[in-house]
Amino acid sequence: MDERKWEDLNIDCMVNILGRVGMKSLLLDVPFVCKSWYRASLNPSCWERLIFPDIKTSYSILFLSNAGEILQWVHDPKLKRFLHQYQIDDSHFSTTAFIKFVVNRSKGHATALRLPPCASETDLKYVSDVCGDLKAVGLPGDLVNDKSGVITELIGKWKRLEWLMLGSSYDLVKILSQISIHCKDFWGLRVFKANIFNDEAIAIVCLRLSI
Repeated sequence: MDERKWEDLNIDCMVNILGRVGMKSLLLDVPFVCKSWYRASLNPSCWERLIFPDIKTSYSILFLSNAGEILQWVHDPKLKRFLHQYQIDDSHFSTTAFIKFVVNRSKGHATALRLPPCASETDLKYVSDVCGDLKAVGLPGDLVNDKSGVITELIGKWKRLEWLMLGSSYDLVKILSQISIHCKDFWGLRVFKANIFNDEAIAIVCLRLSI
């Protein structure tokens, strides 16, 4: 029997398979199998679900000198592997650049998004501009607490939003108010560490009645 080759496999079949794997595999495993899998991994259909892992970055102090503190990046192990695989210099790395790199793979076709804890206001605005068809969005607690005003502004761009996961209940009333105005297909809400008082309860009931 003739040996079958990956390049003989229909690319639509490969894309269908890759649409079911996670971001870690799409970034760190699949592209390095062979050229055929690499080409298939670039198809925007593989990047409709942008579920970022819980990556974190921070600085550590190496030592103190007369010139001040000497700082060094401390990367999440997944990011370290990403930098190694794509041969990126640590000094040129930023989480914003990483998020943009992934989001651009979707070419605006992403329908689900979960940002990592280290995401910034800039990241959220960029994703909202590029991905106009988001149906499911997950936002970490730090982002909700610090940038809730930005979130309420951006909800107007998420007109197809159906489901929202918040890492905090901060400013929940304002967020739900904007959802009731702009997101007519909305049906699901999940909030971690929620404090549901009278105003929040009323807002939830009003949202339910409006959709």
